[in-house]
Amino acid sequence: MRVRVQAPAVIGPGLPDWDSALPVLRGEQPYQAAAVPRPAVGMLPANERRRLTPTIRLALSLAEAGTRGLDAAAVASLPTVFASMAGDIDVADRLCTALSGPERSVSPTQFHNSVHNAAAGYWAIATGSRAASTSVAAGDGTAAAGVLEAASRCAADGDEVLLLVYDVAPPELLAPHTGVAESFGVALRLGPETMAPAGEAWMLELGLADRAVSRLEEGWEELRTSNPAARMLPLLRILARGGGEVVLPCGERQGLVAGVRRDA
Repeated sequence: MRVRVQAPAVIGPGLPDWDSALPVLRGEQPYQAAAVPRPAVGMLPANERRRLTPTIRLALSLAEAGTRGLDAAAVASLPTVFASMAGDIDVADRLCTALSGPERSVSPTQFHNSVHNAAAGYWAIATGSRAASTSVAAGDGTAAAGVLEAASRCAADGDEVLLLVYDVAPPELLAPHTGVAESFGVALRLGPETMAPAGEAWMLELGLADRAVSRLEEGWEELRTSNPAARMLPLLRILARGGGEVVLPCGERQGLVAGVRRDA
């Protein structure tokens, strides 16, 4: 399966945005861990912005970056895939805390944001979108599941798809149980290989195989394993470097083989 990739975006420790991350991903500058900046979201009215959680804020900021250069009509018609292992972990923490109390009182707002597709709902509100949207979770293989879902939709429907892969660092009580140590997120805009690119683009070829997952050198590997969304790092590096092949975790016995070449 082949798809075209455009408009990569990233937010993570020491990687505040794609332009800043490029020389680091290429190896031209050393990687230096730093706090993840609080993502800015300007597309929602003030009332909705007040309700944003860290998870939804990260997802929407990535979505804004992944649709840069598109007009409002194109953004509103763009199908989306939201891939998150834990969903809104802060809301889950508050729900668990409330349910463990003597009154077991849960606010309607907390319950509303607890559904796994809450971020997709806020995106639809912000953009006026009625396009198809899928929210997926697959543990350690969430990144690969998101890539496969988005690429399959491109192949089936012949449309561009906005892919968002993200998870935030959980609250203290849940931290030992999630496998997430750092907040991290990636956006990619995928399109069918027959679609003419608008700006810089790469061709991405995907397949499943019984092959070892791509690992990185010291420093990078700690970041890669700090978050299921950060399993995208090997793919981001070959995008930044113009081509190559990596394997993303996609189940106990299979890996997602992703080959990249610069689109002419």
